[in-house]
Amino acid sequence: MTDDAPSPLHLVFSPTGFDALRGTLTDLNSNAVIVFLNDAVSMHHRAADTSLVSYVLEEDLIIRGLSVRRPDEVRRLTMADLVELTTRHQPIVSWR
Repeated sequence: MTDDAPSPLHLVFSPTGFDALRGTLTDLNSNAVIVFLNDAVSMHHRAADTSLVSYVLEEDLIIRGLSVRRPDEVRRLTMADLVELTTRHQPIVSWR
């Protein structure tokens, strides 16, 4: 894959959104990144089933009293980190 390959950012907002995304995982390129937000943070442990880089929004974890179950596979990020990711990835796809 060349450096010009698209690097999509998938923003997952709900468990239903993750289920919809999961149906397309085999079609995603290896440069794709998943970020779990809002109620989808409860699904972050299921990202370990993929080979994609996965993140979870730290403030959404805290609000819901959750923690990262597999920190070696799913990384925590701040809102500032999320903003940075949006500047580096295109397209940005929302799963609700």
